[in-house]
Amino acid sequence: MSCATPGDERGEPAAVAVTPRGAVPPPPGIDARSVTPLTGMARQRAETPLDRVLAELPEPAHLRHTEPPPDTTNHTGEPALAAQKLYASGRQALRTNDNFRAVRQLEQALRLAPNRAPILRSLGEAWTRAGNRVSAADFYRRAAAADPADLDSVVLLGRFDLDARRWASAAAHFAAALRRLDAPGADASIDPAVRPLARFLLAQALNQAGYARAAAAVFDEHFRQDVRPTAASSAARQLAAFRSQRGETMLLLGDLHHRLDEPAAALRWYAAAAERGVLNRDLLRRRLIYTRLRLGQIDAAERQVLEALREPGGGADLVELVAYAVRHGVSADTLAEDLADLYEQRGRPASLALAMADALPRPQAADLLRRHLDSAPADDAVRSRLVTLLAASPASGGDLDEAIRRTVAASAGRPEQAPAFAAHLRDAAGGTGPLLTRMNGPADAARSTLRGRLLTLDGRPDAAAAAFGDAIELDPSAVGPRVELASLRLDTGDLAAAEALLAPLADSDTAAVIALRVRALRQSGRTAEALALLDRALADASPAGRLMLDRADLLLELGRVPEGEQTLLDALNARPTDEAIYARLLALYDQQGDMTRNYQRLVRRMFDTIPEARLTRIVKAETLVAMRRFTAAREVLDTLEPDGGPRDAELELIRIEVAVGLNRADEVDELIAQYLAAVVAGRREADDETLIRVARFFARAGNQPRAIEIETARWAARPPSVERAQNLASLYLLQGQTERAERVVAEAMQRHPDAGPGLAAMLAFGLERAGDTAAARRVLASALDTYPDDSSLNNSLGYGLANEGVRLDEARAMIAKAVAAEPGVAAYLDSMGWVYYKLADFETALDWLERGRRAEGGTHPVIIDHQGDTLYRLGRAAEAMRVWNEARLILMQPGYQMADPEEEGLADRLEAKIAAVAEGRAPAVADVGQGVEVPGDAAPAAAPGAAPVEGEAADP
Repeated sequence: MSCATPGDERGEPAAVAVTPRGAVPPPPGIDARSVTPLTGMARQRAETPLDRVLAELPEPAHLRHTEPPPDTTNHTGEPALAAQKLYASGRQALRTNDNFRAVRQLEQALRLAPNRAPILRSLGEAWTRAGNRVSAADFYRRAAAADPADLDSVVLLGRFDLDARRWASAAAHFAAALRRLDAPGADASIDPAVRPLARFLLAQALNQAGYARAAAAVFDEHFRQDVRPTAASSAARQLAAFRSQRGETMLLLGDLHHRLDEPAAALRWYAAAAERGVLNRDLLRRRLIYTRLRLGQIDAAERQVLEALREPGGGADLVELVAYAVRHGVSADTLAEDLADLYEQRGRPASLALAMADALPRPQAADLLRRHLDSAPADDAVRSRLVTLLAASPASGGDLDEAIRRTVAASAGRPEQAPAFAAHLRDAAGGTGPLLTRMNGPADAARSTLRGRLLTLDGRPDAAAAAFGDAIELDPSAVGPRVELASLRLDTGDLAAAEALLAPLADSDTAAVIALRVRALRQSGRTAEALALLDRALADASPAGRLMLDRADLLLELGRVPEGEQTLLDALNARPTDEAIYARLLALYDQQGDMTRNYQRLVRRMFDTIPEARLTRIVKAETLVAMRRFTAAREVLDTLEPDGGPRDAELELIRIEVAVGLNRADEVDELIAQYLAAVVAGRREADDETLIRVARFFARAGNQPRAIEIETARWAARPPSVERAQNLASLYLLQGQTERAERVVAEAMQRHPDAGPGLAAMLAFGLERAGDTAAARRVLASALDTYPDDSSLNNSLGYGLANEGVRLDEARAMIAKAVAAEPGVAAYLDSMGWVYYKLADFETALDWLERGRRAEGGTHPVIIDHQGDTLYRLGRAAEAMRVWNEARLILMQPGYQMADPEEEGLADRLEAKIAAVAEGRAPAVADVGQGVEVPGDAAPAAAPGAAPVEGEAADP
């Protein structure tokens, strides 16, 4: 095939009818996002033509210069020569891979010869080799700015952007490189491989940025202007690597046309890819079948399915593909005939039997599977599929009685799998109801046992126990029903009955029996006997059995952690791909804080042994999140939860952390809303650490209301406690939900009466900060009814009344009670001083306030402010100014945290008072209480017309 754009495939009609969009989904094994037609805004973006995209791409800032930057080299000759020598030495160090010596030499050269593009490029190369792409990119940007002909740096910057998933910036760099190549007077000696390389990379960047139409145009041009550079260069080597994957690029072009809803164009590119050759022929085949079906070419799709089945070694991985093709119009009869031939030719493999069952109508499929089981009765996958078909309704060819019979037979042959067989039958029949109806009446022991298992699955343990009892009566030697019934008795704590049922099985070496006997011993507190029984059973047994896990659990329960860990490791050595054992070891290491190295060894083993296992990918995603590699973690999550599939609740927290790390506020909001709904409904437990991160995320994003909502949900999910009540009440107050705040505090005070005074004071403080002084006083008064002698409550309410200038005698009595109980508390002494100030007894007030200043904690700005006001009232203005200044300086200290509502605006008020006195005016000091006469010799409260301080009482 030539390198030109492929034409219509030979034999295809010129015009084809397109199946309506969405009627044919992509086949299994193909990422739906890569080939599904786009809609909405994504479609509009995809359709943007190339010229418009290029016009809108911003020119990188470092490429916008019109004149080269000034050359500040010292031209005395000697520095230039020294720079050349250092440059040569740096280049030599690069050739010997001594990157850090190269950096040192080149940076010295750059200091002597600034803005020299070769030096800057070489520094970019050195830092790239050293793994520091940030520094490398900086030097390449400077090199490109210094030399308009430096296309290598521009292309490399684009490659860096591609690797960092900065698609628009990458496209801008590649487009800039192409513009420079096409500019009049462009250097003809530039490496001819740079142009096709930049064009190919531009197409890649446009595709990733969502510009499908523009990307297709550039890819098409790339194929039309194919270049095979002969000179060896970095660009030529990269281009050769891309040329070797031309089939994959053509396949990508087909995908682009599907996203643009152009299946005919997609088909042409897929056909070209098939002629050229691709690494994964199966993925191309699936795309071709999908495209044929979209185009309504059913016969062609059928031929390609058959070609796949007839390839040597084919058929084993095509079960889903055959079913997919049949569901979307391919003839089941034609496929079944070819499948039957292949089935016989290849020795009747189970994979082809299953594929044929997908292609045939139910009755014929069931007959085929029966014949297969006649020759291979132990084939579990085929038996499972046959039971599924038989459990269908009779109108669809089902036969429930046969499904029951086959499940009974399989359970007898594989007793350890019998519960799983019963669960599969229940699922295939759509529930236990139809099955139990069929199993009424006389039955043998095996059918009664199956009935008991179905009743157990149905959550009816008493009825299940009766069924197992019937089975034992019908066949006293039957082990299955005896084991099941003993397990039910242990569930209800009836140890005696369980042990009686297990007594006849004392000599059994069956793992299920031994496990039950161990469980019975553990429940009766005979742990040592349980461990001895396990050790005897395991003496000659393989470490691959389930009893090894029971032994490990028992050892861990006894606190014998090293032995428990070693038992699990022995089991893992016997079953190196068993995810369940890895999960138990991970849980153990998670619980033990001193086993980090063991955890790391286990994770490395998982990555080496079961890299594609679900558990491994979950651990990988968690590890990437811990490393803050959120984009990579998202890619791993996508393999666990492909778009269009159900969301896995187990991965919710990882998904939230990834969205937070990627700064996707809308996604975080949606995910956390779903998560919190599940928490409220009781389907999940709130994870404190995740909710803290999410709250901080919204706080950093400036969405304080949402952050407060998350914090509220976090504390609401916690069990009742004093701490919970304190935090919830504070959060409710921030949201203006006063009633809820009061309710949560009242509930906590009932549960924790000893903490009542503190809770009430906290609530009152919050209400006061919220501006609801009346509610704060009401809360304190109510609490005092319950705790009349509490010093904190007496002081809080007494000070509040004093500050308002009302009920001053009551206030003084309350504060006196607090001072008598705790005479050394600075806040109480201040309160007493303040109530005397409000009573206009300024001498007594100063005495108390000075005592408060001397007490521990007495350097509080509010106490000092009170002292200053009192000094001023006593005519000691100079001392008042000095004291007010002390308070102001405290408030102005770097990092000072205000915790008192009275501190808000205090610095400004202090400065105003100081300025007023300095200017000979009366400052706005606090007024006295309502109805209190100020002594004639006391200084005035404020200059005429000055407003009283907010929250302080005015003269009556």
